[in-house]
This record gives sequence, structure tokens and C-alpha cells, in this order.
Amino acid sequence: MCSAYSAFSAVNATMKPAPSLDMSAVIAAPAARVMQAFFDPDALSSWWQVAHSVTTPRPLGPYAIEWRPTEFRDDILGRLGGVFRGTIVQCQPGQGFFVADAFWLPPDGEPIGPMALEVRLQAEGASVTRVRVMQTGFEESARWRRYYEVIGVGWSRALTSLNDSKQHDPEARAELYPVVMRTASKVMVVSRSVRRIDSRGLHKTNLAALRDALAGVARPGCLCLVDGFAVPEFGHEQRPIVDGDATSAAIAAASIVAKVTRDRFMHRADAVHPGWDFRSHVGYSTPEHRDAIQRIGVSPLHRLSFQSTAYQQLAL
Repeated sequence: MCSAYSAFSAVNATMKPAPSLDMSAVIAAPAARVMQAFFDPDALSSWWQVAHSVTTPRPLGPYAIEWRPTEFRDDILGRLGGVFRGTIVQCQPGQGFFVADAFWLPPDGEPIGPMALEVRLQAEGASVTRVRVMQTGFEESARWRRYYEVIGVGWSRALTSLNDSKQHDPEARAELYPVVMRTASKVMVVSRSVRRIDSRGLHKTNLAALRDALAGVARPGCLCLVDGFAVPEFGHEQRPIVDGDATSAAIAAASIVAKVTRDRFMHRADAVHPGWDFRSHVGYSTPEHRDAIQRIGVSPLHRLSFQSTAYQQLAL
């Protein structure tokens, strides 16, 4: 027995371990709201960029979500997007759910599955929830291994987006805005035009705008906190903080000012450019927003450099 076990262990050690996904994130919202975000169509569209969904939060209910195919083609998987569908076998309100016999149906190639998806929720306070996402199921192939690499990145971005979407609703931000303005010793808002973004690129334009905003509020000897990325040198010490609006009061306050300013601008834009319903989606790529672009084209406020499936059939 010992000899046979040792031989098996030696063979097994030469094989790559079967991949799976196990990821967690802290969301600034009660567990019930987080649970709802995995089933509500509008919420799924907002934080997970889902185009269509059929989800029923009960045992034997369907869990089917669809993303529009990407223009990008992975070398192994082809276009991303497609449909993920399975059957809910366990569902506990505010605690999580388990989807079995699930498959990913990509735009290109054969389905990948079966697999299981489990989402667990644990309250860590009245308005804080830890979300744990697990996916299992594997058959030895390059497509399966690449699938887990891709969904690892996808889930990381999705959970960050979910947390951002649950920080404060527009009404709460509007109430906090005057408090921030009274409390802050200095506030700087910087905006950039759509044509400048198209010519320079979004990332470069964002960093330059962040640098200008920091330069406008910085004082000699201060430490400037930046959400996510370091900005080009501007004469002051800086510290980039990943997910800064969830860990820094100063960055969270700046986020409130930025989003309220954006919302007000988009509400005015809705009156100047009717038809795209800017007041409702405030620029996010919702299904209604994409449908409006396909129906009436782009407005002067739309970035032509943005790679959206809604643009594909337009003569830009």
C-alpha cells in the first residue's frame, strides 16, 4: 500500500493541479442588497455589464446571464461574452446561492462545462458584507485552463464594480455633497472634453486631469492620496491607493464631489441632447443607452474612441 501510494503521489505531482476560482471582496452594503444585485436585471447591467438575464432566486430556478460578444478575440477562447447558464439548487436570502450544472456558451467554439458557481455572503457589520465567489469544474484542456485565467480577471473587476455601485446611491451622495463642501478646506474639479479624450486616450487624459486636480488643492509638505494610479510628477509627494474610496475618507469625499458634479452635468446634457436619456444612466453603458445609440446614433458627448458593440453598425 505504501509503495502504491508513493507511486501515485509521484505521478500526481507531475500533473498540473486542476484550476478553480476562489475569490472574495468586501462590499460596502448590507447583505440583502448585495444578494439582490446578483438577481436584479438593472443591477446586473450596472456592475456586471450584463445585456440580458433570467434569474429566479429559489431552488430549481434558472440563473442565466448574457453578455454581448467582445470585439477582442482571445487566442484560445475567441471572442468573450456569450451566455452563462445553470440551475440554482440552493438559495438562502442574504446568505448566498449555489448554481449547479452550469455552462459557459461562448460566442465562438464549444460550450465549457459543466461547472458549479457558489456565492457566499457574510455580514461584517450593518452595512458591510464579505462576498466569496467560487467556481469549480474542470476537464484537462487548454480552453478550460484559459477560461479560469480569464474569469479570474473578470470576477476581480466585477466585484470592484459591485462595491463601487453600492457605496452610495445618488440621493445619499446629494445629501453628503454639501457636508463635504463645508468640511473640505479646498476643492478642485477638473473636466476634460470628449474630443481631447479621443485624441490623447482615456488613461492619459485621466491621469493628467488627476494631476491638475491634486496640484490645485496640494499644500507645501502635504501627502497627496490618489485613487488607484500614481499620476505624473507635479512637485508633491503622492501615494496611490487601490480601491481608495473604500479605505480613505479623503478619497471617498473626492469621489462624492466628482459623482455629484457628473450627475448634474449629465442632467443638463439630457435637456440639451434629448433622446439618449443621459439623466437616467449618466453615461454608463446600460442596455437602454446602447439601444439609443443603435437607434439614433451618437451625440457630441460620446467618445468615438470607446470600443462599444453599440457602435459596430454605425457609420462613424
